[in-house]
Amino acid sequence: MRRLFVLAGALACMSWSLPLYAQEQKLIYLGGACLPEGIDDAGLLKVLRAELAPRQVVPLAPISDTAVAEVVVLALDRCTPVPPSVRISVWRGVEHRERTVALADVPLEDRTRTLALALAETLVDPGVSQPAQPEPVPWALSKPITGPAPVPVTARRAIAQQPERSFWNLRGSLAFRYATETSTPAVGAFAGIDWSRVGGGVTLFGARRSVSIGEITLWVPSATAHYDLAVLSDRLRVRSVLDLGAAIATGAPRAGASSETQGSFHAALLANLVWTPWSSNANNLQGALGVGYASSLRAQADDKDVVSLDGLLLTAEISLGFHP
Repeated sequence: MRRLFVLAGALACMSWSLPLYAQEQKLIYLGGACLPEGIDDAGLLKVLRAELAPRQVVPLAPISDTAVAEVVVLALDRCTPVPPSVRISVWRGVEHRERTVALADVPLEDRTRTLALALAETLVDPGVSQPAQPEPVPWALSKPITGPAPVPVTARRAIAQQPERSFWNLRGSLAFRYATETSTPAVGAFAGIDWSRVGGGVTLFGARRSVSIGEITLWVPSATAHYDLAVLSDRLRVRSVLDLGAAIATGAPRAGASSETQGSFHAALLANLVWTPWSSNANNLQGALGVGYASSLRAQADDKDVVSLDGLLLTAEISLGFHP
């Protein structure tokens, strides 16, 4: 008799558990509008599938609004590069919950797995997310279906596609350089383009020195390229900078003196520590301190070196980037 009660209880449990298990077999769609830096989209999908097995996870595809009441969607948006974070949204039909995941303390190589685990946790544990107002459902039709057949609609961009994030930006900078050999301070400006860890543009520096017999003005226009040798964090990186151009010196002699214009090839190689204190989806602010060496013209007065950007250089720079 006891065995019969145990068997009846087991059958009752099965009658309750089987419908729930069948419900968990539904497709889970994964989509988004952006990906944080360091996230591998294919790896993210692979880890998430392993975490949510046996449920199936597929990139977001066109869905008709007849399926809205049943569909489950995980979505990523509102990516911020500094500090790195992303919003995770979960739609169960029209029910919407969300949370923001910070990635600042996670190394780049670990972010894909960390984000996949956060996605899985957000889906299975409502306690880690907050209820949110239903936003315009990205996969539903703007008008109800009137015919018997579902009409496909354009869904949000799938994770497997290119994220909506620009890797290049326009940059303008104001800079200061100090040549220790001739104690020459110079100010300059840079305009160019950054692309991920590389960039390039044009630079113009100017310096002036007054002496007893007149004034000497030095101009150094050059083409500039840079490469980030090491990314220490989302805010710090080590950057190498190469300048190739010309140095041109002109004089304004006083009474009894004479002058002539001089010119020579200019080349400089610098190492900068770059800090990004602020960044948004549209702009970012950077500051840099560095040291380098240049081979350039040394303008002279009475056979003495007076002004130059030659020899050991100390640099400081502030710049503003504009995302397209």
